[in-house]
Amino acid sequence: MPAGITSTSNPKVKYVRSLYERPARCRERRFVVEGLRLVEEALRAGLQPALVFYTQEFAERAEGRELLARIRQRGWPAEQVAPHVMEHMAETVTPQGILAVVPFPERPAPQHPELVLIVDAVADPGNLGTLLRSAEAAGVELVLLSEGTADVFNPKVVRGGMGAHFRLPMRWGMRWEDIAGAVQGLTVYLADVRGERSYDEVDWRRPAALIVSSEAHGPSPAGRRLGRQALAIPTDVRRREDVARLVRQTLGTWGQIDILVANAGAYIRTPVPAMRVEHFEESLQVNFYGALYLIVEALPAMLERRRGHIVLVSSMDAQKGMPLDAPYVAAKYALRGLGEVMRQELRPYGIFVTTVFPGRVDTPLIDYLDVPRISAKIPPAQVAQAIVRAIRRRQPEVIVPRYAKALVYLNTFSPRLGDWLVRVFHFEGWDRRARPGTQRQ
Repeated sequence: MPAGITSTSNPKVKYVRSLYERPARCRERRFVVEGLRLVEEALRAGLQPALVFYTQEFAERAEGRELLARIRQRGWPAEQVAPHVMEHMAETVTPQGILAVVPFPERPAPQHPELVLIVDAVADPGNLGTLLRSAEAAGVELVLLSEGTADVFNPKVVRGGMGAHFRLPMRWGMRWEDIAGAVQGLTVYLADVRGERSYDEVDWRRPAALIVSSEAHGPSPAGRRLGRQALAIPTDVRRREDVARLVRQTLGTWGQIDILVANAGAYIRTPVPAMRVEHFEESLQVNFYGALYLIVEALPAMLERRRGHIVLVSSMDAQKGMPLDAPYVAAKYALRGLGEVMRQELRPYGIFVTTVFPGRVDTPLIDYLDVPRISAKIPPAQVAQAIVRAIRRRQPEVIVPRYAKALVYLNTFSPRLGDWLVRVFHFEGWDRRARPGTQRQ
């Protein structure tokens, strides 16, 4: 079947491109969603698309046929376009073959929200998308975005939010006096590196609002005035001097560190024939040294108190290395080894060490990676809950999900059998960006 739209000069194509600019989005009150997952999320939220475009390759896939059938059944417009037209309309490097123009979601705000997130002039779209995704996972019921914050419908924000736009009530472009009125009756906290209290000292079961500001510029004067209490926030663990400063400031304010979770991560892939030393240096810098810097700076205070708990977030790749993941596997194996030694040596000092081995976690870090159903991606909240349980139970090691232990046991019994299972079920996954050479995130 020939493509319906073959020219990038088509008025509908130009209209889609115009919606990547904020003025056009605000005027039309519409935005663009790309990819199977986000289009499905938009439809599930009850949004009626103004336009839907797809490629023939997408229409020939099983999930593509199913989605397009649902769209046509409801009488919504869907037009096929040539691959080069889809590439022109899409913002992603490797489009998935479908995009839609949908109206701004207008979810009603709860009358008495228990937890509200206030976004204070966060200008980076990627950071804002992460905030929205994290807010949904944390149970936030309402998001208020102040003036000066990045456009919540910026394509990078939409991708980073991973569907949060369609489930979270949000109000954007708000003045601070309106924000203050919206959170009346709530205890308002301010996330700040100079905070007076730690986040785990707050009873989040009580109605509260949390102000999160730009990492580069910190809270605005209006945000500081509204925030009645402040919280310490994490820093960039790749910079040793930043980590040292954070630990010094934490100890200077509270005098102790009870729990340290080292969760730095960068997924760096490359086939063995194409690997270079630089790939391993990059992976180790984030995945291993990022954790080591925190431990080295925080450990003396724990040793002095003879108390504390350190959690190292490794990966299932440190239990069974996957093809194409050599740099990532090497760094996570190093972290696993460090954890085993620390656990034995620090126990007499009253310090517990837990190493966590999660499988593929459903985050933007690997959103380009398709995996077999037998090893489906797991939600970040599942890993967070496992970490909390491990701290309470003082578990030495945790594998998430639990059924992944089967592969560990089989590989221990017979590495050859483990290799065979990986090969047969393609546990390494399929990279949608697949190109020869190095692939890293």
